[in-house]
Amino acid sequence: MANPYPQLEKFGLRCEGLSLNPDCIVTIEPPVNLSQGQFTGRCSVGYGSYLIHGFDVTDCDIGRFCSIGRSLVVGPSQHWTDYFSTHPFISPQDRASGLGGHPLYDPIRPPIGMEYRIPSSRAGRNRRTHIGNDVWIGRQCIIMGGVSIGDGAVVGAASVVTHDVAPYEIVAGNPARPIRYRFAPPLIEKMLRIRWWDYDVSLASQHVDYSDTEATADFFEQAIAEQLLPRLTPRNIVLSAREDGLIDFKVT
Repeated sequence: MANPYPQLEKFGLRCEGLSLNPDCIVTIEPPVNLSQGQFTGRCSVGYGSYLIHGFDVTDCDIGRFCSIGRSLVVGPSQHWTDYFSTHPFISPQDRASGLGGHPLYDPIRPPIGMEYRIPSSRAGRNRRTHIGNDVWIGRQCIIMGGVSIGDGAVVGAASVVTHDVAPYEIVAGNPARPIRYRFAPPLIEKMLRIRWWDYDVSLASQHVDYSDTEATADFFEQAIAEQLLPRLTPRNIVLSAREDGLIDFKVT
């Protein structure tokens, strides 16, 4: 679906092809780019982050300055492995299969009065996922519900993340395993201490060489101590799903 609200562009939100599942609410700190994907549940996306082409994100908080590649899946639903069958026909409220309403399918489903014995259709999505600030996630990654990915971390392409990832740690694989850290421990400690993503970096960008991480971290540390960098105070855009499939929004 084409971006139904081009006026959001003037507030810094690009959302071509974005869709929200029913009852979904997404809080955004623009500028943000959300292209060709969908959200489910309660989500948030921080300043400067982008998600592109085919993402499917459920109940997830995404920090600032995150770079997220194509086809990310966060919090995929899971089937009930300890029930009689893993197929959703066991739920009278089955929506996952897309077979509801067919005369060959409905008779095999339990009666409506049995729903108290069946987990909700989001039973595998009962924990929030947290993605920190300045996180890079390669294309075609899956992040299981409830995982926490620390600030500055990197997730290699096609990884399946089943456990927490430490700040500035690089992981990859299925399941994702530690590869190395981006920086030495003293520099990681400094980066986590200054939390540069909480500040307006406009002034810094005019004076630093971002390829020199040590010098840039020193600049931020001094500038923050001397109160030369104002704290970042972006506007919020709150998107919510409408019953007709379109999107409502408010800007605060």
